[in-house]
Amino acid sequence: MSAAERARRAWWPADDPVTLPPVPAYLQPVDEAAFNGPDWRLYWQERAAARDAARVEQLCWLRLEHALKAAREDKLDPDWRQRGLAEAVAAVEAGGSSRDVDVWVWLKINEGSRDFWEPGAVAEAVAAGVPVDWKTALRRWRFVLWSIKAAQDLDAGSVSRWAGFNLVWAYFNCDGRSQRWEAVLNRHEGSWPDTTLGYQGPWSETLSAHRLLQELDGIELSFDIGLAAGGEPIDWRGRHVQRISRWRMGGERENVMSQLQHTSPDHFGRRLPRTWMSQDSQSTS
Repeated sequence: MSAAERARRAWWPADDPVTLPPVPAYLQPVDEAAFNGPDWRLYWQERAAARDAARVEQLCWLRLEHALKAAREDKLDPDWRQRGLAEAVAAVEAGGSSRDVDVWVWLKINEGSRDFWEPGAVAEAVAAGVPVDWKTALRRWRFVLWSIKAAQDLDAGSVSRWAGFNLVWAYFNCDGRSQRWEAVLNRHEGSWPDTTLGYQGPWSETLSAHRLLQELDGIELSFDIGLAAGGEPIDWRGRHVQRISRWRMGGERENVMSQLQHTSPDHFGRRLPRTWMSQDSQSTS
């Protein structure tokens, strides 16, 4: 991506997100000098604290991912943050001490500011004079989901670590059409299975990469359909046909092609959530 293009995308991370950061220290081999040194106890405490913090962060991503899915389907409760925290606290008070981490997860989620993809946020902002609309919510939904996927793929055993670069941001850079993505898929040994569901052989990193590609393509399809549902002139079906044409599994392509023929922006889970609309747009829809 050129500097000019990145400037137009004000939300693009300041640092190059395709380059992978180092694996966190707590996942690296034990530092023998620190382990055998006078501050060994502090070393282990810091290592454990970093591990626990990473665990909380990973669970936050998972909860946010579930919330984003519910928001796109217009099924997210306006008080989902508060409700999640209350349920986690109730579980601990009921004797589920092993779920203490859930309280920390929901506390961290509640620290975050309300985003435009959350129910009623657009209407509230419009009432306050902020120039936003359903497109703002849809774009934020897309970007936050992409950010979560990219962060999840930084684990030591992730397919991005195997590939040598962040596959998620590399896809976002060029809609998955880069030579780097092609090179990753070309590392597959033997013939590709027809579908992932019916595959019985040993799993490989290239299969994980292909499954990730399908998942990322699905996010883009949902985004495009959202634009169409809002009245934007976009060939969402044709764009997705182009995406799946690069899939290596013939059965997966056929399944999605069949589904596309019966998909509509008016279908549940595809149409724009009413909670992303301002009061004016809701009254005219």
